[in-house]
Amino acid sequence: MSKYLWFLLVVFLVGISIAVFLTSVQQKQTANENEVEHQDLQPIKSWDEALFSVGLKKYQPTADSPKITGAVIPHHLVANEMIIDVLSRIQAQNPESIFLLTPNHYEQGSTAVITSNKNWETPFGTTYIDKDIINKLTESDLVSIENDALSNEHAVAGLVHYFKYFLPDTKIIPLAVSNTLTLQSISEISALLESVSTPETVIVTSVDFSHYLSSEESDKRDTLTIEAIKNDDYELLRSFSNEYLDSPSALITHLLLMKKYEHSLTEIKNSNSGTMLSEPNSEGTSYFELIWE
Repeated sequence: MSKYLWFLLVVFLVGISIAVFLTSVQQKQTANENEVEHQDLQPIKSWDEALFSVGLKKYQPTADSPKITGAVIPHHLVANEMIIDVLSRIQAQNPESIFLLTPNHYEQGSTAVITSNKNWETPFGTTYIDKDIINKLTESDLVSIENDALSNEHAVAGLVHYFKYFLPDTKIIPLAVSNTLTLQSISEISALLESVSTPETVIVTSVDFSHYLSSEESDKRDTLTIEAIKNDDYELLRSFSNEYLDSPSALITHLLLMKKYEHSLTEIKNSNSGTMLSEPNSEGTSYFELIWE
């Protein structure tokens, strides 16, 4: 074989070796990136596929739904048809981001509000957070990053799956609000959220209402609660115990923002687990689905 052919063969073999090496490096890099991305995700929690399927079957689409600027929904997944109704109606708006206000059930963290700078793993893909807004919020002493605490906050962890299913391109700003706050502190939180939002921003607050009561007793408490909401009676709402709702702080923050942006409460739906499960005498939880335009 001539020297020229030997030369070509060597060049060819060297080229093959380089190509194999580069492919291997790229595969390792991709694998490492995927591993890092997975490690940077909040894990799947509070997911019930059977309950999700039941909620979808019960869902009745609302025709010609007006633009929603704010909503209150449950986080108790027995009432997931209310969650599905609201998020599916927001779907057509395709908002870039949504604020998700919830209770801080276990009072984790040392600030008035806790959040997470991690995206969330769901059965439908990754629910992304709005890191830009979260970074702005955490410049304040009112808000801190508490990834583990928020991962265990079922009011957030149970809803991220629904957000991904109905609003796959929308980023969320999850904010769990302490229930130990004064009205002054709540007002400061509202002002902080206003500083990073606009009248077009969608605010969704997840609150469950009366707890551990029969359907009849729940109805009595809910009548008082909805009147306080309609009248913007923040003092009364702040005084309510778990018999009425689980997060006066989150709800009042929501109401202050709705009032500031001059949004109107236009729809009210109310039910409870006793009614939904045909167990009216059981110790249940009540729910409101509230819509602002």
